[in-house]
Amino acid sequence: MAVGYSSRDYGSPTFRLGAICNKLLKLDVDTAKLIRILIKKYWIKEFNNIINTSSKLGLEEIVPPREFEYYEEISEGVILLFPEFVAHSKEYALSIRPSVTTCIKPNRSKIWVRISYIPAEEKGHLSNDELNQFFNISGIVAKELIPIILNIYTQAIEEIYFGEVDKLKLTRFVYIMAASTEFGFDITGKNIVDILESAKELVSQTFPYTYSSNNGSAYKILNEARQDGLLKGLVAYNQSEFIMKILCLVDEELPDSLMPAETTKDFSKYVLRRLAIAV
Repeated sequence: MAVGYSSRDYGSPTFRLGAICNKLLKLDVDTAKLIRILIKKYWIKEFNNIINTSSKLGLEEIVPPREFEYYEEISEGVILLFPEFVAHSKEYALSIRPSVTTCIKPNRSKIWVRISYIPAEEKGHLSNDELNQFFNISGIVAKELIPIILNIYTQAIEEIYFGEVDKLKLTRFVYIMAASTEFGFDITGKNIVDILESAKELVSQTFPYTYSSNNGSAYKILNEARQDGLLKGLVAYNQSEFIMKILCLVDEELPDSLMPAETTKDFSKYVLRRLAIAV
């Protein structure tokens, strides 16, 4: 049986918000590579503006990265991960990394913002209220960043095509909220009915402001094999025409002091690649 609401503790969480764009029929791989170069140029200028107006994002301070290092990958298009940077809200320290996927048809371009919790030195476990406050703050920050990134993406496209291209629009949003806790029950057991009942209870405890048992949520039990063992977790998700919400819980033995959010970061990335393909 799941541990009661009042006694549950949580590890370092990760939040992701994705914005799905309309299809750009003229875009090909070579052009996507050129657009990537322009986005990088525009982002450096825009990031300085963000630092100077950090209060608009609900942040007290933004710490620039020591070096503007990007990560690039060719997949369904050109994936560009922006330099990771640290920011401070009144309550938390946050690790923030935006990214853009310039997808060619039939895929859709995507803008993502990943925000992970940075634990203070010797910080104990998070309470449920602290966890959900982190998700709330992260949502505010991510929703402010996405239009900024959309704007520089649009600028890059218009510069390449001299304005003769379909206008880039946001058509759908995907929220991924990942937390870790000690489940208190074995999700690899054979009695799937009991597991799902415990899972529903656990999800409703963890995400009381997001989850509703009557909103048509579906569940999946995901196991990811890693070098350091099996990453085990639950996923509850529901979707409407314009919004998809994915709630992730990782079964993790929590140390006395919080560790960086590598577990929830890895699991949410794993879930993203498995479940968000359809968006």
